[in-house]
Amino acid sequence: GETTLPKLPASARTSTTHRLAPRRVLFVWCCLLLACLHIGMAHAAVDAAPRGIEQLLDQADRIKTSDHSRFVSILAQIGADKDKLSKEQRLYLDYLQAWQLAFAGDDANAITRMDAIIASTNDPNFRFRANANVINILGFSARYKEAFERLASLVDELPQATQPMARATGLITIVQTYIQAGQYSLAVKYANQLLLADTSDDGSCKGSFFLAYAMDADGHAHKPDPRIQQGLDACQRIGDRIYATGIQALLARSLLAE
Repeated sequence: GETTLPKLPASARTSTTHRLAPRRVLFVWCCLLLACLHIGMAHAAVDAAPRGIEQLLDQADRIKTSDHSRFVSILAQIGADKDKLSKEQRLYLDYLQAWQLAFAGDDANAITRMDAIIASTNDPNFRFRANANVINILGFSARYKEAFERLASLVDELPQATQPMARATGLITIVQTYIQAGQYSLAVKYANQLLLADTSDDGSCKGSFFLAYAMDADGHAHKPDPRIQQGLDACQRIGDRIYATGIQALLARSLLAE
């Protein structure tokens, strides 16, 4: 059955922007970090064979922000022969092109393209990622009510999202959207799921940031949680300065709040 979500609080419907103003910088930071989400890097050279196309698409997906010029170049290279792609490869390319529209600030067309993917595919992972991205765009545009209204379907689809990057993207979006809606305890709940979903250094680094972010929104930033420091250590081990800086900023807020 469908997941029953709590109603959007009246305060969130009428004065969300004012209520969240003290955390506006953290929200923008969080959205930027979601855009930077990637799990590992593809380093191997690939050819133009069908398997090579899949590897190119996967590589582009993983370097979207870490090497954006290369990402754009790969999309152009593959898009030039779009008619030769398999159905699955075209779907992947369509998703990455829609992501690029959002990255470039073309929110309306990005949402249209993402919604077309949701409507046209039975692939649960791409449906989930596209839905998460639309919700993220709406939240980044301060369209919090619309973002929250779409959250039910994302939560419903979570069990079917088996691909690690898809689950991570969705869980981060769920955490953000619950924070925007004032549902802080639920944000903490799903941040814990994110942290448990991947125990690698990469997962610990990213998961601990979003746990710290949710705890800060919930007013529990002053309560020490060793997993957050462990996540910071993991970020430093893998050289992820973006997430490390985010955790350090939240820890600094915690110290100032004491």
